[in-house]
Amino acid sequence: MRLGRWRVSGRTLGGFSADAARIVGSVLRFGKLGLSAAEIARLESYGLRYDKRQKREMMADASSGRTVGEADIRALEKAVGVALPADYAGFLREHNGGSPTPSLLDVAATRTVSIQLFFAVLSASANQTVAGVKAQFRDRMPAELVPIARDSAGNLLLIGAGGEIGFWDHELEADDDGAQPYYANITTVAPSFTALLGRIHAE
Repeated sequence: MRLGRWRVSGRTLGGFSADAARIVGSVLRFGKLGLSAAEIARLESYGLRYDKRQKREMMADASSGRTVGEADIRALEKAVGVALPADYAGFLREHNGGSPTPSLLDVAATRTVSIQLFFAVLSASANQTVAGVKAQFRDRMPAELVPIARDSAGNLLLIGAGGEIGFWDHELEADDDGAQPYYANITTVAPSFTALLGRIHAE
């Protein structure tokens, strides 16, 4: 299903809509990317295992003091070939992605998923960045759509220049690699990024 041309309305705060800022400030929290050496050690004591590359990338993200600026947003837009909606670009400048709490999103009347991560602009790990995931999936989704998050099962949330949010279900991908652009596995879940934030909930 082709995503529509929805537009975000309302006053903005540095590109981050006032409604989005209110939602994040009062309801949602975003965990920063990366883990310190002590945090990795604690998780490994519970049985989790990370290789040297993963540890290096996580510690690099945790210690990075870089913030996302306008030049970073413009570089990202050039890399993905899409002008990002103002509220989503503002979110990236403010948070650089991260893991949301709470994390549940209803993608159908009888289906709820858990959002694992909103992709970053800046990260030592390419599979955590918008541009990196876009490149990884470039032959598996319409070119005009951009991956912004993934759920715990590996499905993606996508955004287009018009702002509408789609849920990309990897279980329903086209069998034919030449079937792009393919929309049959994409379901619209929110008319804008701000609306998406307002639909994330706890149990």
